[in-house]
Amino acid sequence: PGTNVDEFQEYVKTATTVPEPIMKPVGEGKNPNTMYRFGMMLKRNASIDKKKMIEAARYFKGAADGGVAEAAYEYAMQAAKGIGIPQDLSDANTYFKIAADKGNIVDAMYEFAEMAKNGDGMEKADEKLACQYYKKAGLSGNAEAMHKASLLESKFLQEQTQTQPQKTHQKRKNDSQFRYTP
Repeated sequence: PGTNVDEFQEYVKTATTVPEPIMKPVGEGKNPNTMYRFGMMLKRNASIDKKKMIEAARYFKGAADGGVAEAAYEYAMQAAKGIGIPQDLSDANTYFKIAADKGNIVDAMYEFAEMAKNGDGMEKADEKLACQYYKKAGLSGNAEAMHKASLLESKFLQEQTQTQPQKTHQKRKNDSQFRYTP
């Protein structure tokens, strides 16, 4: 660099600037896999520039809408936590379910189960749906999910047995009225 202060400041500015990524997306809606990869690249560079998470969310959503399950999971995580975009639990719920169903992504199954159990992004909590996805994640190797599925199944079994004795007792009472003849 030159000896002029202005020249030196310009040199420092250009030397410390991170170059723009070389890979550009093919186009929104054209190649979802490329959009997903571009979103991941933006996410990795987000520690340098927080605005990259906004762009990453846009590419993840586009790729998810194009059928890339991994992108659906990434977008759902951003929507659930409000990273780069406003927090939207309904969107997070939708995209976790897409990732869980289409991509067989264990973390997406678990996150969707958590949301269903708590009613996040849904009209009301659905423990039976949560149990189904906990079990699915558990069978795919998530021990914590399997534990939570077994706790919910135990709860359902306990609720079922508490209602059955009342019905059985009522039936016995009715049966005895028909058998006894004075």
